[in-house]
Amino acid sequence: MPARACARCGNPVGPDEYLCWDCRQELPIQPPAEPAAEAASRSGGQDAREAGPVRTFRGGVVPRGMVLPSRTQYHGTVLGMIAIGIVVVLTLAVFVSTGAGPYRVTNTLVGQSAAGAPAVTASVTNLGTNAGEARCLALWTDASGAQQPTRAVQTAIIQPGSSGTVTIALPAGAGARVRVSCT
Repeated sequence: MPARACARCGNPVGPDEYLCWDCRQELPIQPPAEPAAEAASRSGGQDAREAGPVRTFRGGVVPRGMVLPSRTQYHGTVLGMIAIGIVVVLTLAVFVSTGAGPYRVTNTLVGQSAAGAPAVTASVTNLGTNAGEARCLALWTDASGAQQPTRAVQTAIIQPGSSGTVTIALPAGAGARVRVSCT
């Protein structure tokens, strides 16, 4: 049965293996035994122990004293790069979204919508430096005196220093005390 060489250290392995037992356990590489005559000629007459073994990793020679990276180092590097990427994306998101708002709400009027349902209409002013859409909701007081919010309504894009109008539908039991809040 022909023997294959370990993909990491070159020691003989079985025909169904790619790494020897030592390499699978991530133990230090032991070079294959070479004849003493070859070792002496390769090291220029020095003792083979003084020259040290020739280590390889993925087909390249590893210099003496260099430690090979472990799985933990690979995974730590990838995790670190992912964390850096998330920080960069969040930083860019902050720079892109700043400048729109705050929004000031004025001229709040409780009335009826075109369909005849109760509604509140308000004027929304963009006090920021960039154009943006305001997210508005109405807070109305029920019969027990508790404030109830409505669904949020998004305005059209409001340019800096300009105003827009928002209309929010109210439930049938909404009282006359209604406040509109926009962010």
